[in-house]
Amino acid sequence: MTGRYPNTHHVHRNNNERFPSSEVLVTKILKDAGYDCALAGKLHLSKASKGNLEKRPDDGYRKFFWSNHPNPDYPCGHDYAIWLKEEKGVDPVELYGALSDQVGEGVPTEYHQTTWCSEMAIRFITEKREGPLIAEISVDAAPLSSLLGNKQRWNQTQ
Repeated sequence: MTGRYPNTHHVHRNNNERFPSSEVLVTKILKDAGYDCALAGKLHLSKASKGNLEKRPDDGYRKFFWSNHPNPDYPCGHDYAIWLKEEKGVDPVELYGALSDQVGEGVPTEYHQTTWCSEMAIRFITEKREGPLIAEISVDAAPLSSLLGNKQRWNQTQ
């Protein structure tokens, strides 16, 4: 996100307590150059756990549709869970509570975090604007339904 090697800014993993304020993200540089910037998904520049949203630096995003991961364990600010409830009429706790295994069918494609990220990016891209734009999608995982062939091959090797 900075265009620099991790050893120069000392951020070597996700979930840091903070992101160095001296670092400038590429999206901030693009915003300052006139780009309209958006992100759908996770930024992972600082810790997001126990219901706390990640702390955003001056990142340059005008639109920030946030979802650290699909599980509905953030009491507020989890845009993906809000979308499920308000736009799809689905209770995210029930949807994800029904899953019993990390490997399996997962949630239906129309309710998947990837679908939500795609819809948010399309909404942003189709807004009327003057000038260039950049839309970033950063999801937790691809829909498992697309990986079922891999699951079957995995089961055969066990």
